[in-house]
Amino acid sequence: MGLDSEGLAIQHDGTRLVTSEFEPSVRRYDRRGKLLGQLPVPENLTTHRITNRTFEGLTLAGRTLTASMEGWLTTDGTDTRRFQTWRRGHQGEFRVDRQFAYMGDIGYGISEIAAIGDGRLLVLERSFNDTVGWTAHLYVADPRRATDVSKVTDLADRDPRVRIASKTLVAKLEECPSLDAPTRFPVQAAPLVGNVEGMAITGRRHGVLRLTLVADDDQSPAAITRLYRLDVRLPRR
Repeated sequence: MGLDSEGLAIQHDGTRLVTSEFEPSVRRYDRRGKLLGQLPVPENLTTHRITNRTFEGLTLAGRTLTASMEGWLTTDGTDTRRFQTWRRGHQGEFRVDRQFAYMGDIGYGISEIAAIGDGRLLVLERSFNDTVGWTAHLYVADPRRATDVSKVTDLADRDPRVRIASKTLVAKLEECPSLDAPTRFPVQAAPLVGNVEGMAITGRRHGVLRLTLVADDDQSPAAITRLYRLDVRLPRR
């Protein structure tokens, strides 16, 4: 079975939880990298997946683990993304919990998520096209009133009573100052931006989050691996 590791969450005991976007899967490893097992994954996320467009983001908040699908299911609309959650029991085991829907920007995939700590999530969406190159948008999503769609087969023509997670834009990386950053892409309107795939909250103060992001060079000579520090102000709940 293929393995394309993407998301990472670390528990207090040092156990690593790692997503793979190929199957999809969430694997558990100990501190030394020994495989301990895999979390159960709902059948709809495996049966109707697009290969290598599944679990890209992962975040842990308290006892709730959340994974985000980079792309859509074949039964859903192309802008719909599903988020899957698990609940950790007192013995450390994870059981499948609710699934909710999120509408991505047209042409964008979800590359990472991070729990804010109040029930909301930071969602990083990024895209590439031949006209402007890489772009990346950062949203605050609120899934607390979203409908559990684990039993909903088709979200393309969803019942209007199905509530999706709300989203509020907090930053467009292509609109940030370029800081005279070089670029090797033939077409890249915002030279500072690349394939931004990683994100972590590294500080917070008075409603402002300090973030560290990373752009992956994809082992391409035309790309540059970059680390970004970004401060964003949270919208009111």
